[in-house]
Amino acid sequence: MKQRVTIIGCGMGGEKTLTGEARQAIEGCGLLLGAPRLLEPYRIAKEPCLRNEEIVRGIRKSDAREIGVLVSGDPGFFSAAKKLTALLYGYEVRVVSGVSSLSYFCARLGESWDDAYVVSAHGRDGVHIARAVATHEKTFILTGGENSAAAICGRILECGLTGLPVTVGENLSYESEKITRGTPEELRGLEFDSLSVMLVENPATNAFNEMDSGDAIRKKPSASAKRAPVPRLMIAGVSSGSGKTTVTCALLAELVRRGYKTAAFKCGPDYIDPMFHSEVTGARARNLDLFLSDEETARRLLAQNAAGCDITVIEGVMGYYDGLATGTRASACHVARTTGTPAVLVVDGKGMSASIAAVVTGFLRLREGNNIRGVLLNRVSAGAYLALKELIERETAVKVYGYLPVLKECGIASRHLGLVTAAEVRGLKQKLDTLARELGKTVEVDALVELAGQAPPVEYCAQEFPRLDKPVKVAIARDHAFCFYYQDNLDLLGQMGIQLVPFSPLCDTALPEGASGLLLGGGYPELYAKQLSGNAGLLAAIRQKITGGLPCVAECGGFMYLHESMEDGEGVPYPMAGVVRGRCVKTDKLNHFGYIELTAKKDGLLHKAGQAARAHEFHYWQSDAAGDGYAAQKPPRGQSRDYVHSTDTLYAGFPHLYLAADIGAAWRFARACAAYAGGKI
Repeated sequence: MKQRVTIIGCGMGGEKTLTGEARQAIEGCGLLLGAPRLLEPYRIAKEPCLRNEEIVRGIRKSDAREIGVLVSGDPGFFSAAKKLTALLYGYEVRVVSGVSSLSYFCARLGESWDDAYVVSAHGRDGVHIARAVATHEKTFILTGGENSAAAICGRILECGLTGLPVTVGENLSYESEKITRGTPEELRGLEFDSLSVMLVENPATNAFNEMDSGDAIRKKPSASAKRAPVPRLMIAGVSSGSGKTTVTCALLAELVRRGYKTAAFKCGPDYIDPMFHSEVTGARARNLDLFLSDEETARRLLAQNAAGCDITVIEGVMGYYDGLATGTRASACHVARTTGTPAVLVVDGKGMSASIAAVVTGFLRLREGNNIRGVLLNRVSAGAYLALKELIERETAVKVYGYLPVLKECGIASRHLGLVTAAEVRGLKQKLDTLARELGKTVEVDALVELAGQAPPVEYCAQEFPRLDKPVKVAIARDHAFCFYYQDNLDLLGQMGIQLVPFSPLCDTALPEGASGLLLGGGYPELYAKQLSGNAGLLAAIRQKITGGLPCVAECGGFMYLHESMEDGEGVPYPMAGVVRGRCVKTDKLNHFGYIELTAKKDGLLHKAGQAARAHEFHYWQSDAAGDGYAAQKPPRGQSRDYVHSTDTLYAGFPHLYLAADIGAAWRFARACAAYAGGKI
């Protein structure tokens, strides 16, 4: 007889918030599993379990016909029930609703909750929570981890929000229930239970995000939040080099071969992998980065860029939990949790047997709610796979979806940010076609598609952007030397009325006619230094235009191009545009790598004095004129240094900006280009 598992919402945990249906379901069970405090009132056979994998093991070893899993609150409200259901394949699963902390707390306060913006602080960035408070009249917060109620109050104050009414609830429905009212200033120094709830009111908000000098972006209120069906999954890795890029590209190629319309995303700031996905597989590719953008923006971009696709594949970054410093912020796990994406972990199985179960177990247990729903094995033989699959599924209760064997003829070597030339693409496509066909035989692709289909709709807030009265042309450098652009940046500028006109600094002798702005992105100018230097007419024209006030954003390679001279890969210097009075020279090491926080020291093209921006950099070349328009700091609290050239019409420096999450900077650039063109805004 098939066992039935009932996931039962127990309200706040106290018996007075237990519904009649929940009580009846509990009484009909032969075994109860859940947190000790939830199990305590009942005399039925019970087994304390805190983690989903422990619950699944308890279910699998039980012969009870009816099994109950007790969860606090309501199973559909920030509960582990959704993730647990995905693990209970082969069982009949029923869900019994309960009283959520939101409805209970607001009832205790005599407040409505249909107009509240809801956010969970578990594993989230406190700054993003504070931004939610800044843009909503009423925000309900589930605290957790480092984001205690006191810590969140501190973050709110750091954003300049003072005097707001804040109410904190602890131990709701129990005899020790405590409700504390105050302001962020009064509450930031107090101690609260780690799993508390908060209601923050901000009556002064007008649903606008201020940008600069009276400019504003209107956000639609929470009532108009959208829900987009996006079938999706993440291919993540145990570490860098575990094979996730190979598996991702092979899976995308196989999905395309089977006729699926696919979308692809890369976690983190990398330019190369999205180019690789797009050029080799034909899939649309973007970035999802939770340092460069806030969580709401990431969800919106995921939903909008995956619209109309049958399936979306997100490639992780580094190891699944690897984020800023030794934390998980901006990690693949952070992205999976923020977007509600099921993750499949790629594990390199070469040279392992029983230890592979320990590796998988460690990843499953490190963080609760990690969204890991399966495993793919890389570099194992067909003979070893069956034994490893049985071992992992027995020990961890997570499904193994297949494997990729070692295919020496399909090896794809790691490169130092190498360009994918046309000839290489043909070679790579042949390799990936072989990999895809092999993956089609050794991986349960249909089961992965089914897993992607179980992902919940992506919830996001629609956003409106300001637009120029008439289109303005902006020249954008696009060729083999300049190819690094975040497509979401370009899309945003287009929505604001910017008409991007591509040109080649390698081949064209003049800027596009009528250009009222200039984008010089990153790339590989050092590989083409001699050819770029030989195009003297264009260099002179660019120097004349920029010094004459043409608005220009030059990042990394584009910044190098603006120097008086730049060395090539052999260390030979070549004359360049001469806008920046200095030399750009080759070094033998990676000078600056990773995320960076910028604070404007004075008013400039993109930011006003004191405004902050987040960026990313990766460069072996160094400048003796790096600029002093911004104070730069490596997060979380690195040493500050002067960086970037900034004037009313120029941003030029090594850091790459993500304008898709810095709407104000994009709008300032658009306005400057319109002013140069003489148009009205």
